[in-house]
Formats: sequence, structure tokens, C-alpha cells
Amino acid sequence: MKEVELLPMTHDQFQGYLERAVLRYAKENIKAGYRTYEDAERRSREDHRRLLPQGIDTPLNFLMVIRDKANAVEVGALWLKIEDQDRPVGFVYDIFLEEEHRGKGLGKATMAALGAFAKEKGLRALYLHVFSHNTVAIRLYEGAGFKVKSMNMEKLMD
Repeated sequence: MKEVELLPMTHDQFQGYLERAVLRYAKENIKAGYRTYEDAERRSREDHRRLLPQGIDTPLNFLMVIRDKANAVEVGALWLKIEDQDRPVGFVYDIFLEEEHRGKGLGKATMAALGAFAKEKGLRALYLHVFSHNTVAIRLYEGAGFKVKSMNMEKLMD
């Protein structure tokens, strides 16, 4: 079985990650039909600034590099925020594996590492959002024990 480790991002790694995350999120919103090409990137930048007002140093946010233990190579990134409403929970804002590292068991290993990290932090639950068109991610999350808690539906009116 593959193993990964979750390592804190450096400030330099964060700058590269943030730019790519903004563009990925904009692209996903366009694909889902939530935003137009014209405003997707601007809105994505605004969302990221609002969620990470102090960048990598924003309290209760863990920005991590996913590293394949066997090859000692970075394969992706993960962003988890700890929220303490009635009980400590985590929200996964981003989990990403580089294209060339997908389909090799590293996603499953990442979910296991995330679960261990969450337990270490005393979290009672993990939450995340996934776009409905991302069926590969949906299968990965379901395989890791995530269940649908709510669903947005749309009907376009001509």
C-alpha cells in the first residue's frame, strides 16, 4: 500500500500553491456553470483572500504538501481548516494530486493520512465540497467514508 506524509507548506511553496489553487477553483466553477469565464478568476481570488486573510499564517488553517514516502517526491497539496462550532471539526477546502501521480493509490493514501491528522487534532468530523462533475473524487471520498450531507440541484429555465 502507498503511503504519503502531510508536511507543512513553506511560504515559498504557498505562493505557487495559491496561484494554482485560485485558477483550479475558477475553472471548476466555470465547468459547474456557477460562474462565467469573465468573472471566475476574480471571484476565486476574492474567495481565497477572504478565507486566508493572513495567507499561510491564517489561524486554524493547515496548508500542507502531500509527499509520496516511497519516492520522497511532492505529489500534491491539501488545505484543511479547523472549525470549532459545537464540536471541533475540519473542512477540507482543497485536496489536489498532480495529474501524473493520479491513479496510483496516492489519493487513497492521502485520505488515510488526512484521517490520521484529523484524529491527532481531536476533530470529530471532516467535511468537504466536491463538484458533481468530479466523479473520480466522489468515488475516492466515498471510499474513505464520506457521505452526502446535502445536495444542490438546478433546473435551467429557458
